[in-house]
Amino acid sequence: MKSRYILQFFILIIFLFSGCQKKIEEPTVLAANLWIGYAPLYYAFEKDWLRQNGIKFVVTMSLGQTLEYYKKGSIDIFGGTNYEYKEAKRVKKDLQAIKLLDISKGGDLIYSNRSIDELRGSKNIDIYEETNSVNSLLVKKFLQTYKIEEKNTNLINTSAGKFLKLKMKKNPVLLVVYKPNDKNLKKRGFRVLDTAKSLNLTIFDALLVSKKYAQKHQEKIAKIKKIFDKALQILKNNPQKFYEVINPRFNYKHYSDFTNDLKSISWKSNKSLNSLVTQEEIK
Repeated sequence: MKSRYILQFFILIIFLFSGCQKKIEEPTVLAANLWIGYAPLYYAFEKDWLRQNGIKFVVTMSLGQTLEYYKKGSIDIFGGTNYEYKEAKRVKKDLQAIKLLDISKGGDLIYSNRSIDELRGSKNIDIYEETNSVNSLLVKKFLQTYKIEEKNTNLINTSAGKFLKLKMKKNPVLLVVYKPNDKNLKKRGFRVLDTAKSLNLTIFDALLVSKKYAQKHQEKIAKIKKIFDKALQILKNNPQKFYEVINPRFNYKHYSDFTNDLKSISWKSNKSLNSLVTQEEIK
């Protein structure tokens, strides 16, 4: 009889342990790079809202790095542009954009140390860009618009951190960059030649995740959307407070630099996310 009770006790312990194991859920891994449009995600990260809701946040150095992480299966959901959407969809056919975050109004820029006319006459133009990212769309459109032959250019892959340290060059260069990675380029002598907006290039940022993952983790996805909106509302109501929380990451020298960068994006659009995605699908 005693051995029977002992056996029942161990069975109960195993049952309870198994039950606890099933309740342990792997965190959803969310990734985003330092782009002004993702600032609400960084605010939520710094305030620990993401971790508290079972979301692990991964800070990436570039859009290209974020894309590579997703292709390798290291992350579940990420902030990306229409370019990353199309590229990631080649790997995961059921990839979907589930929330529009922002639309660039000039936050994607092309700097140079030469004028357009000077570049047209140049034979050896170094193009510094973050390859495997939306920057490639800007380069292509810029060269087509101003009839600069691609054979006269040299593509140089440059990370966001290197842009912040890039010094003036003697030879003609193009710097393809997005905010806030253009800090102090003007002070170093570079000038803005064009932006995605003036090139009539629509660039949007959205939360991207596979349909399969979103269906399996509906509650978690809903939390991420809600958290983003909550942080965005704080930005709108109290930008100074928001700035103080995120700036250790974004490293602005002045609050006015941050507020000026905010003018380069729009949090709302008269275009729906579906229409923006459809435009990409038919290109």
